Amino acid sequence: MSMPPSPPPYAGGADSVNNSKGTTALVTGIIGLVICPIIFSIIAIVFGRQGMDAAARGTANNGGMAKAGLILGIIGLVLGFAYIVIGAIAGVFGAITGN
Repeated sequence: MSMPPSPPPYAGGADSVNNSKGTTALVTGIIGLVICPIIFSIIAIVFGRQGMDAAARGTANNGGMAKAGLILGIIGLVLGFAYIVIGAIAGVFGAITGN
């Protein structure tokens, strides 16, 4: 009986990519729009920027996902602050009118 040939040696990660930052950006961007806009949107912006940089360097291949997370993070942050401002204006208006 002859032994089957051995598999080729492992390349050691030369072709490996790390898409975790882009994925994290997209997930936290979606959560930022739905649950907690300020905190999760800031996280989405940070990870989106890092994911886009990683895609530009070639260490990740999901630059579009990172960009989508960045955009969702910016939208969530703007909406979160708008909600706070509108709430403050409504509170002041309610206090002035006595309602």
